[in-house]
Amino acid sequence: MKTNNAPMSNTDERKDAPTLDPKQLQSDDVVAASEIQDCDLEKLETELKDFFSSLPGKDDSMQSMIRRSLLEDSEDKALVVKHGQATKTVKSLLGSTAFTVKEGADISEIHINSETILQVPSCNKGDGVYVIGQTLRGQFVAKIVSSESFFKMFNLITNISDKLKMMKKFLQLSAGQQNNIKQQLSGKKYGLASSDTAVRFKELDELKLKFEICRETYSHQQQRDIENFFDECRGIGKHGKTLLKLKYILNITPTTSVGHIPSRKTLFTTLNKRLYKLDKVKTEIVEAIIASKFSRDHSLRLLLVGNPGTGKTTIIRAIAEAYSLPYDIIHLNGACSALEIKGTDSSYDGSDVGKLVKSFYQLGTTEAVIGLDEIDKMASGGKDGNPSDALLDTLSDEHVCYDAFLETSIDTHNTIYIATANSTRNIPEFLINRFKVIVVDDYEDEEKVVIAREYVIPQLLEDYNISSNDIEFPDAVILYMIKQFCSDSGVRMLKESIHSIIRRIINQWEETGYRSKVIVDANLVKERLEPSVDVNNAQLRYHRNRALFSECVRTEIKKSFALLQDSNLDPHKRETTSRKVEYLTSIIPENGGFESFDKYTFFDCISNTHFGLLSVKDRIARSFYAKALKKRSFSSERILLAGGPGIGKSSICKSIAKGLGIPYIKISLNGVSDTHMLKGFESTYIGSDAGVIVRELAKAGTTKVLIQLDEVDKLGIQNGVNASNALIDLLDNSSEFTDVFLGVPLDLSNVLFIATANDVSHMEPWLLDRFSIIQLDGYTYADKEQILDKYLLPKLELEYAEAGIAISVSSEAKRSLLKDYCPSFGVRDIEKAVEQIVNDLLYEGKAGQRICIEADDVTESLGPKPIPRGNLLKKNIPGFAKALAVSGNNSGMSFSIESAIIPCDNSTCITGLPKESAIDSVKLAKTFIRTHYLENNEDFGVHLHFGEGAVVKDGPSAGVAILISMLSAVFDMPVEGNVAYTGEIDLFGNVFAIGGTLAKIQAAEQSGCSKVFIPRSNYEQLRNSDIDQFSLEVVPVDHVNEVIDVVLPNIHFKSSNLSH
Repeated sequence: MKTNNAPMSNTDERKDAPTLDPKQLQSDDVVAASEIQDCDLEKLETELKDFFSSLPGKDDSMQSMIRRSLLEDSEDKALVVKHGQATKTVKSLLGSTAFTVKEGADISEIHINSETILQVPSCNKGDGVYVIGQTLRGQFVAKIVSSESFFKMFNLITNISDKLKMMKKFLQLSAGQQNNIKQQLSGKKYGLASSDTAVRFKELDELKLKFEICRETYSHQQQRDIENFFDECRGIGKHGKTLLKLKYILNITPTTSVGHIPSRKTLFTTLNKRLYKLDKVKTEIVEAIIASKFSRDHSLRLLLVGNPGTGKTTIIRAIAEAYSLPYDIIHLNGACSALEIKGTDSSYDGSDVGKLVKSFYQLGTTEAVIGLDEIDKMASGGKDGNPSDALLDTLSDEHVCYDAFLETSIDTHNTIYIATANSTRNIPEFLINRFKVIVVDDYEDEEKVVIAREYVIPQLLEDYNISSNDIEFPDAVILYMIKQFCSDSGVRMLKESIHSIIRRIINQWEETGYRSKVIVDANLVKERLEPSVDVNNAQLRYHRNRALFSECVRTEIKKSFALLQDSNLDPHKRETTSRKVEYLTSIIPENGGFESFDKYTFFDCISNTHFGLLSVKDRIARSFYAKALKKRSFSSERILLAGGPGIGKSSICKSIAKGLGIPYIKISLNGVSDTHMLKGFESTYIGSDAGVIVRELAKAGTTKVLIQLDEVDKLGIQNGVNASNALIDLLDNSSEFTDVFLGVPLDLSNVLFIATANDVSHMEPWLLDRFSIIQLDGYTYADKEQILDKYLLPKLELEYAEAGIAISVSSEAKRSLLKDYCPSFGVRDIEKAVEQIVNDLLYEGKAGQRICIEADDVTESLGPKPIPRGNLLKKNIPGFAKALAVSGNNSGMSFSIESAIIPCDNSTCITGLPKESAIDSVKLAKTFIRTHYLENNEDFGVHLHFGEGAVVKDGPSAGVAILISMLSAVFDMPVEGNVAYTGEIDLFGNVFAIGGTLAKIQAAEQSGCSKVFIPRSNYEQLRNSDIDQFSLEVVPVDHVNEVIDVVLPNIHFKSSNLSH
């Protein structure tokens, strides 16, 4: 007998199983003693025989004596089960040496030793106790003492020794694992499967025997492969995957003695029994099957294409029944690798055969019907190959199924493949060509009534053991149910609807306590089904909104519905027509425009949902009010909101939509260069679809919406055609907008189009002409501070509402955030910064229910203050001037312009990544200096550098700063470093307007300037409040001389000092 110190076999026990300790309580109060493994007497006898055989002299009498002794001793040690009720209470079996149980009139004494496993730690008088043990020297010694419930868990194991081993293994599981098994056993049980249902050859000698007898039923290559596998198994203790390969191959019968093709009569009888109508489909199936009888290899491959619920899976079962063959359905939805079909190379860990071989193994034969379900939903482009390619190999004319794990092929001459798909759109052409394609038609409403009456209702009533005299469904009610709530192509929705009503009636019977006959009427149907109706169904939408569609749209929808009923319709055409119907029925026309506009309600709404930009809101409200007085449609108003990123263009569009009470749609046009993206593709193309306008309107479900045409300034050009042309058609012909894919005009006159752009200077003039342009300069410091307090912090607190967290920001922290970290005129930067700080404080546990962000928190979370940009000099030297620009995130920045005169040279060197417009400004400045300040228009060499050389310098707004820098170098006179300049110049020194005025003024202040020169035309557009928020002096100018007189007052015309 092996004691608890003996090592456990990996095949019998878990490697990490804890050693059973009789002194410790396990889960469920189990006291576990050391593990006991019984001796295998036969094995021991064999080993002894081998031992004696190896000795120089044989002693047969000695062998006989040992064998007799072992057998006699084993009779006393045979395991038996004893059970009964405990005769008295034992508080601790662990401390006892014996106890007694009574079964009827018999009383048995049970002895316990150190090796006894105690599944129950104690027992009360009368408790049921089960014991497995053996008689040793006249005493019955328990191997395990357990409760009745524990013992009965192992009832399926009849051998007592095996039962004991299984109990030991169970007690070595964790508490969670034990409870999992107990929970499963408490559920429904189906009994053991009959051993006749699956004949399996498992042992190596069984497999070898079958192969030798059936060798010639395998191909020559298979015979060689199988022989190689047997060679690999010879002499190996653990055969591993090679034995598994043999089990797969030799447990799949590739041929049968009799193969037959059912007659036409049998086929039609079976199909008619399972399917109502679908006469054309049945005929095509029967013709294909009968034709296979006369083909060379009798192969049959069908592809059933149809909408869900039209009976494709039922057809597979019916064909299998007609052939009297087993069947299996392989679900291919989502299959993304060829390995799923053909298996994985056996050299990999966890490798196994593919789906096909698994099906054959489960069925035990290749003479079967294999359903390839949803073959159109396989993925493609996987790194391990496409599933469709693997299927193509299987469906080849060689009729073999090669599996990478088996490293051999399975003969599939007798296999019938039936694939199903909703469409052929995603099925490769080479795969479609392997099948006979049969389109399964949709059912007409009247046909559904018959199916419900003859098939669905009787079956459901039978399932609930209910008579048709108890529940009656009149045909008229069934038809009402179909038209109002069951718009699918098949009968799935109808079946579920009827089922739902039957369940409701059963519950009513249960509540009242008696069963009375119910005749289902329309009210009961509506009450039960309306709450769960699928309003997104195309036919249902059409039936419910038919009166709202224009006549041409109604005609197209009806034409499409009729086309979808054509069984000869090309699969691609069927798919595109279905999508067209989906779009046409989803975009529900709605009346109404600005005529119901209320200026007070609108302004209050957008003011409450969006802070600041009052002038912008006021202008929009005034424009809307004027349109309302004229009873205009929404499409009559076209607004373009222009401004940098993050300043609130999208948020104000959302507020406008909310103020008007209409849905909001945002369409990004960034990078769109193909007009088809907006107007759709011809439906004749593979993969064609409607444009983004139609797709988004279909999602919204109405034509009364606000569409934001975002980033309209970033439309591109493809093949010489500007994408803005499509927008012109949309804006000018909104009442008859025709998407190419739909091919029918839609009335979009109640769509309010608002475009947004960062820089309108890049837009085509003919597109700008369609809009009323409103410039958004963004938010000031004061605005952003109020937005932080009134909008962003409450929004953040709402997100943490369940945790009850309150958030505030100190004045010093606000100042640091706004001045140092979030200088843009938008609010995205400060929103992200505050959220990051709060998250850090909560994560580090530095905050309780009330969070107050201090300046130190800002620095700790966001890091050191950003280094000032621009490579600005700290002292004033000749040739230095400070220019201003706006970066991509709508933040202003200052940078240096540095000029150095090159004696005896007239070249111009420009560095710092200038673009053409900046280079032109340098040339203009040099020419102005030569013509206005140098004797005889003297030329000079100059090297001009734009600071922060890694940033591209684009635009002419640095013209004034360039001229001042160059003029300071020419006359060797420094200018004050606390002055900044912005403005475009011309050859005559005039100063012209620039963009991003407020951002540039802010950048000048942040860089320490006390004065900034800007074009007068920009200055006049600023409000006093815009200027008052800054501490520096803002000086408007029309000409550069106004700047020169202030910063270089000692310079005179036609004089210079170029000799330095």
